[in-house]
Amino acid sequence: MELNPFAVPVEERNTRSRKKARRSALTYTPVRKPVIPSDDAVRLLIELATSGWTANDGKVIAPDPGFAALIGLCAYTGPRPESEPCKVRRCDIELPEPGRVRSMSGSPVLGSVTYSDTKDGDPRTVPLHPHAAALLVAVLCQCPDAPDAALFRKRGSVDPWDRNSYRDRWARLRSRVAEDHPEVERMWLRDFRKLFKTRLLEAGANPVAVKVLQGHSLSVDERYYELTAEHAASVVLMLDWQPGREVGREASQAEDRRLVVSR
Repeated sequence: MELNPFAVPVEERNTRSRKKARRSALTYTPVRKPVIPSDDAVRLLIELATSGWTANDGKVIAPDPGFAALIGLCAYTGPRPESEPCKVRRCDIELPEPGRVRSMSGSPVLGSVTYSDTKDGDPRTVPLHPHAAALLVAVLCQCPDAPDAALFRKRGSVDPWDRNSYRDRWARLRSRVAEDHPEVERMWLRDFRKLFKTRLLEAGANPVAVKVLQGHSLSVDERYYELTAEHAASVVLMLDWQPGREVGREASQAEDRRLVVSR
């Protein structure tokens, strides 16, 4: 019986397996669980990003319209922040006509944002909540008139933002809000994406509609679903992080309390 010259001895194979196992154990990184902040924390994040704040080290952080608009887009459209909103161009933003609130059919008229640099490569259009649209107005006033001009540009450049463009300001804002809401200390900007989906589902939105708005893959049956502009607008309007308003689960609990009192 001839021996295979290319065969690996059993002892050597076992040694390789043990080394591979040890290497895998050393390089394993646990999956991070996204942080879902309270609605009050989201309201404070948007408010301070718009008006400015005093950091923990005493430094006064002046308001930045671009950063405030980025927070608004993340909260009200649930995008992938490092790619989709940072690459938005002027032509990707459509605002409603001034003074026009409802269409002839009575449905609300909203603006829209189109994310071109998506994960699957297909552009995705999401209705703009009025509060997010209001934050974008100040950025549009500073943006060049060219349709392809980046809405969020690096300082002294025409290049669009990347994650380093907002990282330091987000860290300072997160630390400030964490004084009142400790869970925000571990929050990533991408966690707004899960918050967007969670609050809409809690408010009773169609799960397939939420998947379409976020650009998630659809099953064979779900691909037959067509999300109309009116329905998409009604879904986005379920979110309202203004002072004194409840969203998602908090809205449902508040409605239950009102019903009990009325009885």
